[in-house]
Amino acid sequence: MRSLLSPLILILLLLGSGCGRDGSGTADRGGAHFYPVPDTAFQTPPAPDSTLALLDTVRTAPFLQAFDTLKSRSFTFVTRTIQYAADGQPVARQARTVEVRPDAPLRIVHAADSGAFDAGWLSPFVTLDTTLTPTTPIGQHLITDDPAYLAARNRDAYRYVQHLDTLPGGRAVRVIDVLARPGLGDDQPLRRARLSVLPTSLQLVSLYLIRHRQDALFGEESHFFTRLQPGPDDAWIPDTTRFRSRLSFPILPPFHLEQASAYRDVE
Repeated sequence: MRSLLSPLILILLLLGSGCGRDGSGTADRGGAHFYPVPDTAFQTPPAPDSTLALLDTVRTAPFLQAFDTLKSRSFTFVTRTIQYAADGQPVARQARTVEVRPDAPLRIVHAADSGAFDAGWLSPFVTLDTTLTPTTPIGQHLITDDPAYLAARNRDAYRYVQHLDTLPGGRAVRVIDVLARPGLGDDQPLRRARLSVLPTSLQLVSLYLIRHRQDALFGEESHFFTRLQPGPDDAWIPDTTRFRSRLSFPILPPFHLEQASAYRDVE
C-alpha cells in the first residue's frame, strides 16, 4: 500500500490540467461535494489486525496507471475552476470542454470565463491559463510509500471503518475509511483517507483525502478526490477528479482554489 505525497506538488499538477469552473456542475455528475465524515465514525472500535492487513494489500497499480491509458484514447475532458480571495469571495471562474484525440491538437469546444486568475506567490511555478494536459498522471502523485495510518506508532491516532457502497452505475465496492481521532490525531497532517476497492480483487477505484496542517511556517486545508470508471476493453479509466485547497505562508496572502474535472465519452 502507498499513500499521500506533498500537496503543493499535486496542486501544481492539477493546475496544469487547466482551469475551469462555471458553476454549472457539468464537470461532476455527483455535484461539488466531498464525502462527509459520518458522526458514528469516531465511535468505531480500533481497527483489528485484519483491517490493517486489508489496507496493506490494496492493489494500487491500476489506479496509478489509469491516466496513462488516456494517452491512446479519444475522450471529452470537462474542467471547471474557481479561485477565492482571502475573504472567501470568488474572484475568478473558468470552464473548458475539450475534445482530446491521440496525436492531434486539443480542440476547445466550450469556454466560459469571468474575473482574472492570479497565482500570486505561486506565479514562479504555475500559470493559470488555458493550457490543458488532461492526461496528467495524477494517481502516482496521490499515493506514495509508507502511509502514516499504517505506521505502528500512529495506530492510536486513527479510527478505521469499513462498509459496502456502490459506484455510479451500481458496481459494488468495499470502502475503508481511515479518520484521525479527535485529540490523538490532531497532529496528523493526513486527517482522512477514504479508499474504495473492488471486493474480490481489492483494486483501488476511488480515493478521497483530507489534509490539515497549521504551524508557524505553513498552513494547509486540502481535499482531494479521484474516482475511476470501467472503460472500453474492461480497462479502468479516470472518471472524476476534484480538489479544494487553501495554502498559506507567513506574511503572504493565502492561495485558495477549487477544481473539478470529468472524463467523458472515452473510446
